[in-house]
Amino acid sequence: MPKKRLHRVAVYLMDPDRRRIMLERVEVSGHRSQYTVPTRGLSDHETPYETARNLVRELAGTDMNLLSYPDSIPAVLDFQTLRLQAPLFIELIYVDSEKDYVDMVYLGVARKATEFPERGRLGWFNAEDLVGNTAPKYVKRAVRQILRLVHGQN
Repeated sequence: MPKKRLHRVAVYLMDPDRRRIMLERVEVSGHRSQYTVPTRGLSDHETPYETARNLVRELAGTDMNLLSYPDSIPAVLDFQTLRLQAPLFIELIYVDSEKDYVDMVYLGVARKATEFPERGRLGWFNAEDLVGNTAPKYVKRAVRQILRLVHGQN
């Protein structure tokens, strides 16, 4: 049986001050949960970018300014072709021998600050906040790297 590949959109959303990134707590197994980048499956009636914007609106109640490569600005190439915002990167996440995820990862900045209840489903995190918190290594690494790049640290 062929391996199932699920295509999703993932959004690393920074707060307006660009000091923290929004993460979502998800159930891993039984009584265990972890914080991870918010994701949603792609739908047939939305582009990946539209899915990313709708995800942010749904979770944070705000819109976002997309941070992307300069050449990923939407452009009409001809009457049938529209080039849309490209994801920052595409990530393949191995789940098991039968399934994995292909995530189109976007990076954005929230247009307004949103407060989340402490220990709720959503929260704002910087790299230090994730020490000791349950989060996949790739999420901790991405948060650390994004915040370093945004603040000009190598």
